[in-house]
Amino acid sequence: MITEMAAAEIGRTGTASRNFVNLFERQSLIDIEASNKHKPNSFNSDINFDQVTFSYPTRPHIKILDHLSMQIHRGQTIALVGPSGCGKSSIIQLLTRFYDVDDGHLFIDNNDIRSLDVDWWRSQIGLVNQEPILFDTTIKENILFGCQYRSQSLPTDEQIIQVAKLAKIHDFICSLPQAYETNVGVEGTQMSTGQKQRIVIARCLLRQTKLLLFDEATSALDTVNEQLIQQALEEAHLNENSTTIIVAHRLSTIHRCNMIYVFNNQGDIIESGTHETLLALKGIYYRMITAFTY
Repeated sequence: MITEMAAAEIGRTGTASRNFVNLFERQSLIDIEASNKHKPNSFNSDINFDQVTFSYPTRPHIKILDHLSMQIHRGQTIALVGPSGCGKSSIIQLLTRFYDVDDGHLFIDNNDIRSLDVDWWRSQIGLVNQEPILFDTTIKENILFGCQYRSQSLPTDEQIIQVAKLAKIHDFICSLPQAYETNVGVEGTQMSTGQKQRIVIARCLLRQTKLLLFDEATSALDTVNEQLIQQALEEAHLNENSTTIIVAHRLSTIHRCNMIYVFNNQGDIIESGTHETLLALKGIYYRMITAFTY
């Protein structure tokens, strides 16, 4: 009996080991180490989705985006609105090159994104998503993360405090016994989700990236703090020279966006315009706002 149990356990261990090895032997479809890719001298933050079609590799028969066309210009703050599963987060995945388009083109300043050096391109991006990533070190080091890999000199403590204030996390940090030297724990376990998100927002502001991506980044914050962060981002000088794309969680925070794209369940843009323009249409966006408000 014991021998049979041991044999079964060995069999399971062998299967798990093979799966582990196979995972590490998988080749990424996106070559992040290619040396022949383009590194532009500058990035003007102009983005053009030209007839983009996309499906996830695990579900190739389901089109998430089908011939999507959308233009985003430098300095704009754009909001993507629509039901869950309509492709909003997939647009973020394509922009960060976690995936590539199946058909069509995604242009960055007239360069196909696939022609760009992946490391260079990602260095231009600040990403705050629904699952913020913190490292087992101090709050200060977590805000600084990424800056040490850029050519610029490390920011001063005053600059760190400034972005923390913009992200509405400074007062909380100062309430801790060790303040900015507080260790956040493994994967930030000592912080709430909302606190982690605000630390990551401070990190993005400090890096002064040209493209800011917020994938329902403030979903864990209460309405008051979410609005305060939105106001801070609008007031920050960084926004004058960068492009911001927001996947909206609460519609109340996107009223001042330069452009709002409304998607349907099929990943099609069915309405676009400013908050005021879309309200005047009294279409899908108007009904969403009304439902949210009342």
